[in-house]
Amino acid sequence: MQHFQRRAIAIGLGFVTTVLAACEDTTTDSGYPQSTIDGFIESCMGDAGELEYAQELCECAIARIQEEYPFEEYREISDRVNAGEALPEEMLDITASCYSQISQEKTGSAYPQQAIDNFLESCTAGDASRQPVCQCAIDRIQEEFSFEEFIRLDRAVGEGGQPPAEITTIMEACVRTPQ
Repeated sequence: MQHFQRRAIAIGLGFVTTVLAACEDTTTDSGYPQSTIDGFIESCMGDAGELEYAQELCECAIARIQEEYPFEEYREISDRVNAGEALPEEMLDITASCYSQISQEKTGSAYPQQAIDNFLESCTAGDASRQPVCQCAIDRIQEEFSFEEFIRLDRAVGEGGQPPAEITTIMEACVRTPQ
């Protein structure tokens, strides 16, 4: 899952490094210069790499950013990130929400297949005998947590936190009776 997290962070960084507002630039109804929107999508597409639905993901993300952040606030966030601050969690959540929405529309599952595959790869750590337990765990996690909640939990664990009790309980149940 850390692969998705790293990719989401890279996409997030693409968000804020594309503030290209020139005085003569066309400003959209959202107040964002068209060059910022175009630059965002171009940068996001480069950052998205092999993610499924990259174009849709990038378009969704910039549309939601425009809804959530006035351009001046977006520019301030860009300046802070370029100075070394972390991207705000809310922007990472926008990416996860868009990815989940697009996956739901395209596949019927709110969890993108790449996220499931990354979880299984990380969980099994190359040991095929762990596959049934890990498959059981991701199946139950999908039943219990929205994709956005899962990404937040993964982020917290990736930053050194402990898995929440609900995840530990799921893993323990799957060790006892993988399905």
